[in-house]
Amino acid sequence: MNRVFFLMSIWLLNYIIVAQTPVNDLHWQLKWEDHFITNTLNDLIWFKAHNCDHIDKPYLHLAKNVWVENHNLVLEVNTDKASCPMLPYLPTNYACETCNTGKQYNYTTGWINTTPRYNTQFGYIEAKIKFPFRKGVGHAFWVFVKDKDGIPPTNSAEIDIFETEGWHESNQFGTHIHLVNNGGDPFGQQHTFSNYSYANWNTYAVEWDSERITWYLNGKSFRTLNHKNVDPAGNGIIDPVRIIFSIGVHPEKLVPPHSTVPFQERMYVDYIKVYSLKYDCTKNVTINNFADFANYNYAVKKSITLNGNITMPSNSNTCLRATDYIELLPGFEVPLGAELYLNNTPCDVIKQ
Repeated sequence: MNRVFFLMSIWLLNYIIVAQTPVNDLHWQLKWEDHFITNTLNDLIWFKAHNCDHIDKPYLHLAKNVWVENHNLVLEVNTDKASCPMLPYLPTNYACETCNTGKQYNYTTGWINTTPRYNTQFGYIEAKIKFPFRKGVGHAFWVFVKDKDGIPPTNSAEIDIFETEGWHESNQFGTHIHLVNNGGDPFGQQHTFSNYSYANWNTYAVEWDSERITWYLNGKSFRTLNHKNVDPAGNGIIDPVRIIFSIGVHPEKLVPPHSTVPFQERMYVDYIKVYSLKYDCTKNVTINNFADFANYNYAVKKSITLNGNITMPSNSNTCLRATDYIELLPGFEVPLGAELYLNNTPCDVIKQ
């Protein structure tokens, strides 16, 4: 049998070979999900922003622009004009701001985020989304945490899982992180993909732990960032966050021009799933035969040693995660056709 032989120990300190999604990594466990099956919004999970704008944009977020239809979450932006009421409803500790009293808004939009009981800290966050292509209309799937009662968290930070900013083509979007300590957007990237259009259903996701963020499109990773290293304070993005879907408009980029054609555009979400890792970070494990693999407890270990007596079966796909190291002893074999993924994962169990 043709085999690939590992003839040395491999120590995985601050090193990652490949990230794995919940589809093929048994370390992940589903924390919660919403498929919008009942055609009504679960108000235990979701809050619809109302009578607020974001950084003084030319649109007003209204609750009526968010609803569930045909088992999809729908967010709409349109040219309905609205004025900020004298006593606007201001959600406490949410990402959008109160509107300017008496201001005339030329557009209304939709914004929805998870309630505090569904705060997420680390894990794998995925949603299936589609939206029509139109220059000047922006869409976003992101997470954020804001000051509470004037007391800032460790770092009021944002992860943009994807963002279209009005000027992208239909096969492009941006990914960003915003840290309160560095200002601006020095870590934004724009991405262009072949055989992809956001007018079709696609899955967008991030894997996030206390050290790294990995972005995924349709189950394939395309960007990884060590966010702790880019934070001047050394904290990175570690606070529990709310998950947000939003849609907006950039009038100066709108095609056709906003002054000529009234419009409405919608963003659709089929589902959202949030996973967390299983942890057993105090244990050192030696695997010396495949029976141990078959009965292996897929939780993040302190260290893993693969004995030379073990040979993985052909066409198998195995992912192992450890906080300190994974050691492959001489004689350990991975047959051609089999796949072994080794992942250095911080022990974030205390923060779950």
